[in-house]
Amino acid sequence: MKATEEQIKSIAEDIDMGLICYLNLDTMETESIMNENSWEGTGDTDELLEEVNEKIEKWERSMAFEPLESFESFKIMEHFVADCIPEGQFYNQLSNALAYSKPFHNFKFLIDNSEYRQAWFDYKLMKLMEHVRVLLELKERRED
Repeated sequence: MKATEEQIKSIAEDIDMGLICYLNLDTMETESIMNENSWEGTGDTDELLEEVNEKIEKWERSMAFEPLESFESFKIMEHFVADCIPEGQFYNQLSNALAYSKPFHNFKFLIDNSEYRQAWFDYKLMKLMEHVRVLLELKERRED
């Protein structure tokens, strides 16, 4: 079985929200959960976490998709600026935001208050979907 574009999009959206997404490679069922470190102090979540883990452990063939590392997210921001923003004042502002302290905060502030906000969200989702596809392809090659 192969993942559909809708499943790939769903996995990409989940990892973008900081969730770990598990995919059953036999049924293509997904289950997404917060990183175990994020569960602390959120109430009676140990039971839910244990339930999800038990379910995933029963899957014969599965794979986990984790949120990107900071350096990977940073690369996506850099590529967005290079690929989608015309040279000029806003391009320079974004480039400077990425070059100095608090690049994620500064980039978000500039993008959220610009005409490029939706373009950023679309671009980031596209790149996350590409990331998911690459991981799926690597898994398929290893299993062949």
